[in-house]
Amino acid sequence: MFDQTRWSPHAAVPVLAGLAWFWFAASFGLTGFLFSMIPGCLLLSSGISILLWPGDARICSFTALGGLLGVPLALPAFVVAGPGTALLLIALSASSFVAAGAVAVRWEPHTPGVPLPEPSFGLAAQVAADEVVLSTMLTTSRWSREPSGTASRAR
Repeated sequence: MFDQTRWSPHAAVPVLAGLAWFWFAASFGLTGFLFSMIPGCLLLSSGISILLWPGDARICSFTALGGLLGVPLALPAFVVAGPGTALLLIALSASSFVAAGAVAVRWEPHTPGVPLPEPSFGLAAQVAADEVVLSTMLTTSRWSREPSGTASRAR
């Protein structure tokens, strides 16, 4: 791995985003709670995980998923909390999405003889999109598996 240091500065973005989502949940009653628990939990927990457990590939996947889900789930905040709060939640969620891609690029194993990728906003966004696909595969793979022994009994 080419950079798996603890206390990554990129972790600040999803941690702040998760805290902002929880503030929204606490300030705006049941509506705020319902729309903020999924992105808030994903962003805060994965941001703290980036700080404390660098290198686990699943962390970036769930950070990217929380950032992506945060953008559409922040739209009701325009009505409930006003445009300032909604734009803040959207900006923090989108920034967390890109930060997840940047962290995933940094944690990727380096192959000798292959040049290191040039860090850029576009690369981070593309990697974050890949991480969202991986997170959906991780969360749905258990639901799609057959219980062990079921196939052999059917024959």
